[in-house]
Amino acid sequence: MDFWKFFPFLALSSIWVLCLASSLQATPFRSASGSSLDLATLSDQEKHLLLAALMQNYEQKARKLEREEQKTEGFR
Repeated sequence: MDFWKFFPFLALSSIWVLCLASSLQATPFRSASGSSLDLATLSDQEKHLLLAALMQNYEQKARKLEREEQKTEGFR
């Protein structure tokens, strides 16, 4: 009788453990020093393109945040 009280917990926890195991298997751990992006190996043009892309992404997010703030102020 007590088994049926814990059955949902056991089922959910076993599913959670399986999901954890599959995610750990899919993405191996990397060391902090083994970064895949090393700026010393990028050419000047690649560095400029990377910087431009980062700035463009930042500006888009800033504009989106500003629009959301204006919308919330309009509802007040």
